[in-house]
Amino acid sequence: MGFEPVLRPAFLTGAGDAAGGWMFEALYTEPQLAGTKASKAFTTAYRKRYRQAPGRWAAEAYDAVGLIARALDALGGGAGIEPGQVAERLFRTAYDGVAKPIRFTQDATHTLNPENASFLCQARDGDFRFLGRYDQVR
Repeated sequence: MGFEPVLRPAFLTGAGDAAGGWMFEALYTEPQLAGTKASKAFTTAYRKRYRQAPGRWAAEAYDAVGLIARALDALGGGAGIEPGQVAERLFRTAYDGVAKPIRFTQDATHTLNPENASFLCQARDGDFRFLGRYDQVR
């Protein structure tokens, strides 16, 4: 099992045939392959606007903006919102995004809740194949 930083052509080239079958954890999705209703809608809209498939991290960027918008809405939007209020609200906001559900731990670290946040890829036939969310891959 490898980790996302290894998901580069240099690994495939350097490992040669030995790369086949390796599994990798990644924090990004490939929405065109994820198969959810939200990911299909996102991919369709993205292709219509940009005339290409969404790139790596596109769905996560979209979700980040959605999370911020939800937090700002919860604060009433508009002028007068202090940056500290936004940060505090972000950590308390739950958002079911295109890529994954976004939740933060409610302890002092406010880290991204890892549940349902990782995806699996596999090196196969000289390329990396997106397999899906780690808890759904069989």
